[in-house]
Amino acid sequence: MPKKTAKSGDPPPKHWPQIRMLRALSIAAEAFRESHRAFLEEGFGLSLSDFDVIATLGNTQGMRMKDIAAHMMTSSSASNVTRVCTGLEKKGLVERQRSPESDREVLARLTPKGQALFEEIFLRVAHFTRAFADSALPTTSDQEQVTELLRRFIDNAKAANQART
Repeated sequence: MPKKTAKSGDPPPKHWPQIRMLRALSIAAEAFRESHRAFLEEGFGLSLSDFDVIATLGNTQGMRMKDIAAHMMTSSSASNVTRVCTGLEKKGLVERQRSPESDREVLARLTPKGQALFEEIFLRVAHFTRAFADSALPTTSDQEQVTELLRRFIDNAKAANQART
């Protein structure tokens, strides 16, 4: 049994279930990110951000940088998307052009080579992700329950962030 602190009667913070839960969530996310990163780099020579941009642009006619950033799985800014797109452009996977609606906005879209890569790897990455999740949570019921709990957590975090601004 954890020792109680003299001040509040609570156990030390490292024993609080909330701290343990958040630590486990953070470790799980990092473990998946690392597995996903290695799969993409070893199999396709892509970073997580590269894949995220390619997956976001796949099967679209193109998007503005800020819209790409808003749709990415990883947290990203429009300036980071610009940096990633520069690298993908050098590889011949993405092309950029000024928006016809505003000279200040840039649209990015996959080149035919980028679209072919998207079509080649997207399903393979989806299967990798499915196998990773199934190994930890083999039943659909478990997966749905965790998804719902995480959605509640995300919604609460977003609401707290909005309340601060």
